[in-house]
Amino acid sequence: MQTLKLTRQMRYILPFLSLLALTIPAGATALCRPDQAGLKRAMAATLVVAGADRDRRFLGSAVLWNDGRFAVTAAHVVGERRRVRLRNAFGFEVIAEVVIMDAARDVAFVKLAEAILGRGLALRRTELALGEPVFAIGAPFEADQTLTGGIISAKGRQIDPAVPVFLIQHDAAINVGSSGGALVDCDGNLLGINAELVRNSRFYAACLMHCPPRCWRPRLTASCRMFR
Repeated sequence: MQTLKLTRQMRYILPFLSLLALTIPAGATALCRPDQAGLKRAMAATLVVAGADRDRRFLGSAVLWNDGRFAVTAAHVVGERRRVRLRNAFGFEVIAEVVIMDAARDVAFVKLAEAILGRGLALRRTELALGEPVFAIGAPFEADQTLTGGIISAKGRQIDPAVPVFLIQHDAAINVGSSGGALVDCDGNLLGINAELVRNSRFYAACLMHCPPRCWRPRLTASCRMFR
């Protein structure tokens, strides 16, 4: 009798499940399978940032960009420093110069004397999708080469109404020390840097790097400050 009851219940449930399956957007079922080679490449391009002075105080994370001659990090990671120490996954360190600071977008560019820490990551050019899996890489609590996963929760999130900066919201776990680290997709393509953890909440945000390329042009945006 118990088997018969279950069968009757399923007669009502199955049509409802079929309806749910039909109403799920196609993109929602196309969860990516992480490309191990791409993620390893992204992790190798993610750096630890420390002070350039003798105390070598841990500051946060950064990521090599493009050909590896520049690293990108969060502006609050480097603060007012003109130079910082960068360390890669293999323990190799270099002193690099902070050349661009955009406090409004919380983005800073650091220039290496030469590309000796490896190749960097290129920004992904295709549109991000809500619910798309993403991975945050950094050094939370100084634990370098840490990777956590989540999804894109929102796009165009404005945290401060007075500042026209729009961020990607995601739910991959980040903590103190993760700031400036890479946010990548399943193939290890760079989406942005982790820049903001809203206090007293589980609101994680990544900053899209729109400002730095414009800052290299002769006309700097008003919010960008270049160190000479």
